[in-house]
Amino acid sequence: MRHPLAALRLRLRRIGKKPKPVRVDRWSDFAGVLKSPVLTAEFHALVRSIRGGEGVPEAHYRAWIDRDRDALLENHGIMHLHLGGKSSDVLIFLI
Repeated sequence: MRHPLAALRLRLRRIGKKPKPVRVDRWSDFAGVLKSPVLTAEFHALVRSIRGGEGVPEAHYRAWIDRDRDALLENHGIMHLHLGGKSSDVLIFLI
């Protein structure tokens, strides 16, 4: 049986430039983003950008996005973005 949310899963490597709803009510701050004013501002800017249809700046996508596979995205529809730039280990997961 197909999972009821399967139709909603992410499929593309990048967030398109079209306004999208964003819910952060069940967000857990495991990385301590809220302790860093810089990362907090970056997080809120990303949310506004996705909601407003501006997409996501390239700096937040993983380094080899167009050259290798992303098993988490392909198999589960979960994308990750890097707060602090491509080399950062502070990740946000989008479902």
